[in-house]
Amino acid sequence: SAIARLRTALEALRQINAPHGEGQALGFLACAHALRGDRDEALSNAQAAIPHLQFTQNVSWLLQYIALVHSRHGTEDRAASLVGYVDRDFARAGRILYPMQTRIRDETLARAQAALGPGEVDLRTASGAKLTEEQAIALADRLAAVLPNDSRPKVDPFETLTPWVPVPDRNSALPLLRLTPGDSG
Repeated sequence: SAIARLRTALEALRQINAPHGEGQALGFLACAHALRGDRDEALSNAQAAIPHLQFTQNVSWLLQYIALVHSRHGTEDRAASLVGYVDRDFARAGRILYPMQTRIRDETLARAQAALGPGEVDLRTASGAKLTEEQAIALADRLAAVLPNDSRPKVDPFETLTPWVPVPDRNSALPLLRLTPGDSG
């Protein structure tokens, strides 16, 4: 199955000390479990993925799947707020939803509207659009608070790697920074 393959890939990434890939694999595991309806597995993997993803990329794509989990498990108000956050974040970055993401968004909103009504969903999505990333993560994490094992990394997942520091790229006509190995302190 895809989940078994992702777990194998995750172990391989851990063996080669690749936390950036580990975060991506954990995020994909969370997505796969969310789509299957495995609430605890989706939330546990998302919790573990978010610290990695915050270091390497944007987390809104993952929060979209956690919104789906919320909509399927009785916290439609949080789901609608997370949709508002994701919509705003995607719009700011000029990103588009792929067809599968559109279906997930549509299902999430349909469930929220059935439970809360369209007016309340509009209010929740509007309030979600005002959230910071940290607030959206905290909102997504509230359902996960009941999970028995907190699998989030207790330390910075990158602290064991060679530090990279930004250095102005003087060879570029654009104002770019490149990362080079070095002392970050």
